[in-house]
Amino acid sequence: MYAGSAALGARSRPAPASRDAGAPGQLRSQGQRLAAAVPGVLGPSEQRSTGAYTLIAPNETRRHQMQRIAEQELASLEKWKEQNRAKPVYLLPRRLGGSQSESEVRQKQQLQLMQSKYQQKLKREEYIRIKKEAEEAELQKMKAIQREKSNKLEEKRQLQEEFRKKIFMEHHQYKTAEFLTVSHRRACQSSSRGPQTSTWGI
Repeated sequence: MYAGSAALGARSRPAPASRDAGAPGQLRSQGQRLAAAVPGVLGPSEQRSTGAYTLIAPNETRRHQMQRIAEQELASLEKWKEQNRAKPVYLLPRRLGGSQSESEVRQKQQLQLMQSKYQQKLKREEYIRIKKEAEEAELQKMKAIQREKSNKLEEKRQLQEEFRKKIFMEHHQYKTAEFLTVSHRRACQSSSRGPQTSTWGI
C-alpha cells in the first residue's frame, strides 16, 4: 500500500533538477541571463520569471518613503527621551536614622513586640468572651422560647380544667334539679291519694 502511494507521489511530482557536477555552471548561466534581462534597476511593478521562481522588483519610491518615516519617528523618539529625562535630585545633607541611639531603638522594638503579644492575647480573650456571651444569649433565648411554650401549655390546661369544672357543675345542677322535680312530683301524687286504709285495721 505504501509503496503504491509513494510511486503515485513520485509520478505526480515534477522531476527534481539534476545535482551533478554541472549544476554550478547552470546557476551561473541563469544569473547571467537574469543580469542581461534586468539592466540597472527594475521598474516598480516589473516581474521576471526565470524557470522555478519569479523575481519581483522592489518599489524604490515606497522604500525611500518608509525609510524617511522611520528616520522621523526615531528622531521624535530621541527628542521625547531628551524632554522626559529624569532630572537630578538635590537633597540637603542631613543625618538619617533619627536622634535615638541603637540601644533605645532596640528597647523600643522589644517593648512593641511585648505589647503586640499582649494585645494578641487580649484580642483572643475578647473573642472568647464575645463568643461565650453570644452562646449564653442564644441559650437564654431558647430558654425563653421554651418557657413561653410551657406557659401557654399551662394556660391551656387551666382553661380546659375550668371548662371541665363548669360542665361538671352544670351537669350536677341539672341532675339535682331533675331529682328535686321528680321527688316533688312523687310527694304531690302521694298527698293527692290521701291516707290509705290498711286491711289490718278492719
